[in-house]
Parts: sequence; structure tokens; C-alpha cells
Amino acid sequence: MNEQLFDALENADTIDELLNYCAHMANQPMWIMDEGYSIIAMSQSPNALKYYEKYFDNGKNISLWFHEWFSQEFIDRVSHYPSRIHDELLQMDVIATDICVKNKRIARLTVLLENNEDTTVSFVNDVAKVLAIMLRNQRNQENNSPLSELIKYLVDNDQVDIAKISNYLELSKVKLHKQYYVGIVESKENMSNRKTQLTYWMTQFKVTFPNDFILLKNDQQLVMVIGSLDNLVHFYNHYIQHQHGKLAYSYPFNDLMQLKTYYHQAQFALNESNENLIDFQTVKMEYIMYRLSDVVPIKSLIHPIVLKILVYDDTNNTDYFKTLDTYVNQSTNQ
Repeated sequence: MNEQLFDALENADTIDELLNYCAHMANQPMWIMDEGYSIIAMSQSPNALKYYEKYFDNGKNISLWFHEWFSQEFIDRVSHYPSRIHDELLQMDVIATDICVKNKRIARLTVLLENNEDTTVSFVNDVAKVLAIMLRNQRNQENNSPLSELIKYLVDNDQVDIAKISNYLELSKVKLHKQYYVGIVESKENMSNRKTQLTYWMTQFKVTFPNDFILLKNDQQLVMVIGSLDNLVHFYNHYIQHQHGKLAYSYPFNDLMQLKTYYHQAQFALNESNENLIDFQTVKMEYIMYRLSDVVPIKSLIHPIVLKILVYDDTNNTDYFKTLDTYVNQSTNQ
């Protein structure tokens, strides 16, 4: 293993810094993609962005390009050890390899052979190993930040300690907003790809909105606490909409200690609707009836005459209630 790569791993604070160092050592552009074909990191010097943008300039969707770029033979061949191929669109050779943790692929590294320097597959294999260590550590740390711990504490507890909340906020050093929304994101990816997809969205959220809160909950969903509805919708449009995601959000609120109530709103909306972007407002009445059913028997809310019709139908095997329901629906739709 290259000792310089270990030094880079020790000194780099982020996956971007580590990738930039590796790209500088090789003097070749590099990028890392997750299994949803979304960029996790991209080298800046040498610059990989100009190559990445070429695929969009040619009208190609990145996921379609991925399958066009690699023949099926190459896809079958590329695994834990780097392989070298020729990219027809870029008219250059590339080296690609899986980044694996415990023999499970978590991402893919691509090295664009822009310069004449001899970049060996052995060096790229070493790069993939140090990147795997960084990605694994990054995943382990994601849910240990003060902001993530704060959300988990507020979501999991009905009674909260103000002093504990203050301590989390002091450690995180964020600026509080006047109001918040709770957004919950789920990925429609299969189980093996879901955590990778959610982790990528979480990373992008933290970079884009450093004063907002996000938590990866049980490896199944993201819980976002954000101060602007416009920012929430922007994040959905930019990252989630076209990448097999679904987002539901609550009413606005201004007291973080009430976060659990609004978490339940967003969760109910997520479960109740088949839409991919769901405002709690659209399922408000269903939520009210759901909450009332816990404390008030539903039958107690039905008009006595309607109850009599229901009892009569049940006793005599008739459909008078169905007839009444059809009449009311037609009347209200006129």
C-alpha cells in the first residue's frame, strides 16, 4: 500500500479532500458514484467536472450513460479489482473499480486517464481501499453529530429536558430559525441500495443547509428539520424527485420541543399518500379522524339517523346507506 495514501487518509477531513489528494498524486481526474449513479465526490484539481458535464451536453441521462458506457461484458468483469476500458464519448481510457467494505460494494471509483503519466491499476486499487476506509468512517459518524443526536432525542421522547436540548444546540453551533418544517424522505431503491442513496442525500443536505438538521433513522428514512419550505422543495426537486425518492412534510412550527408532534404529521402524510411530494395539509382531515379514533369511538361521531340506516341495512340486508351516500356525493359534485 502506498504510504502517501495513508498519510492522505490520516490528514483528510472529508471524502472530497481525500479524493482530491489521490487525484493530485495520480495527476488524473477522478470521481466516486453511489449505486444510484449520483456523484458522491469529484476531484477539483485535476478537474473532473468538465468530463462529467459532457454527458449532459450530449443529452444523456447519467444512469443511461452508465449502461451505455460499460458494455455488459465490462459490467460483469468490474468488481473488486480495477479494469481499464476506452470511453467512446470522451475518446479516452478510464480505469474503474468498486469501492467495497467487507466485500460489499458501496460505491464506484472512476479514474479518467487524461494525462500521459502511467497510472497503474494497482495504484487505483490502493486508492479504492483508502476511500473505502473514509466512506465507512463517514457513515459511522453521520448519526453521531450533535444535530443528529438532537433530532433523535426529540423524536424518541415525549417529555424532553430543556437543558439537554440547549447542550445539543451549543455543541452544534447552529443558528436557530424562526420556524421549522419536518420533512421525511424515503427511498424507493431496493434494500441493498437504499442506505447508499439515503447517505448521499444526507451528505448533500448537510453541505447545502449547514444550519438545518438531518438524521438517518434506522437506515430506512431521513428526518429533516428545516427552516424554509422553499429550501425543502428545492432539495426535493434537485436531488430526490428524479432519484426514486418520496418526501412528506409537516405544518410549520416554532418550538423545537414540539418536534415529535410534527414528525408524526409528516410520517402520517408519507404513509397515507401515494404522491412523491406530500404536504400534510392534503391529508389533514384523515389525520384528525385517525387521532380522534384513539380517544373517541367513531360511531359516536355519526348522526343517529345515519346509525339507524346502518343498523337497518345490516339487519335486513339492504343498501339504503349506499343509496344515501351516492345521492350526497352527486349533490356535492354539482
